[in-house]
Amino acid sequence: MSEAAAQAATAAGAGVGAVVVALIGVEPQVLFWGLVGCGLGIPLAPPAGRARAAITFVLAALASALLGTFTAAEMIGLDAPAARLSLVTRGLTLVLGIGFHPLMSVVVASIPSIWEGLLRRLGAKQ
Repeated sequence: MSEAAAQAATAAGAGVGAVVVALIGVEPQVLFWGLVGCGLGIPLAPPAGRARAAITFVLAALASALLGTFTAAEMIGLDAPAARLSLVTRGLTLVLGIGFHPLMSVVVASIPSIWEGLLRRLGAKQ
């Protein structure tokens, strides 16, 4: 890969990352702690294939960052000192990431059976 192509790929990756962070409404540092928490939760999750494990990891990291931000704001209020709010947000996100990774793994693994049951109930599949 040429240097220009590598720089373009890096810039595109950074742009996609910035858009995702802006869309879910969390700070990049909080998302980082969600990723760390999900990494610590990997041993607690049941074994899965590569694609399912990647999807689970990303979903759990995003969910823990979003819920950690919301829960911290609700627990201590938005008028709390910024350092305290930041610390509580990151700590909650870390703990939620550890717990969400095994939980999301079970949810993602059960989606095919839920979908099949829904189709059977609607009469679309016999």
